[in-house]
Amino acid sequence: MTKGIRQYMETRFAKLLPKLQDMGGTGFRRKLIEDTMQQFDITIASAAAAYNYAINKFREENPRAVAGLGRTDQGLNVIAANASRGAAGRKVANAKRSTAVAVPGNVTLQRARDGEVVVESIPRSLAQTLVDASGGKGRGNAKLVIKEDIEEEAEA
Repeated sequence: MTKGIRQYMETRFAKLLPKLQDMGGTGFRRKLIEDTMQQFDITIASAAAAYNYAINKFREENPRAVAGLGRTDQGLNVIAANASRGAAGRKVANAKRSTAVAVPGNVTLQRARDGEVVVESIPRSLAQTLVDASGGKGRGNAKLVIKEDIEEEAEA
């Protein structure tokens, strides 16, 4: 009885969407996934895949309706911020240094602890999302900090 999982998820998604504010994003996702797992006797991974399908479909149709759900940074996440790191977060011995050019309005993301550059020349909104995800959202203990990119004019 595995046919119709996506359709079931889409239907439940639409039915529960008005309750999103009351349930919160995590509760909303949990409820949908648990209901689907029980209905079809499937794994959490299968139910989560159906949820991802449904949320992407709703995002295309009405992005405002699902604004509080999922990642808000459109696919760029904290993992991307650690591109110069290998498995288990260790530094890569031969990591290439970025040759990013400063773009007006973009910022550099650094580790708060030692000032090491994590990502260069990214939009401020994305940088703020990454800082918030690192634990800096109102708690004052951010692991990442934003540094303004200032273009230096070459002296003649």
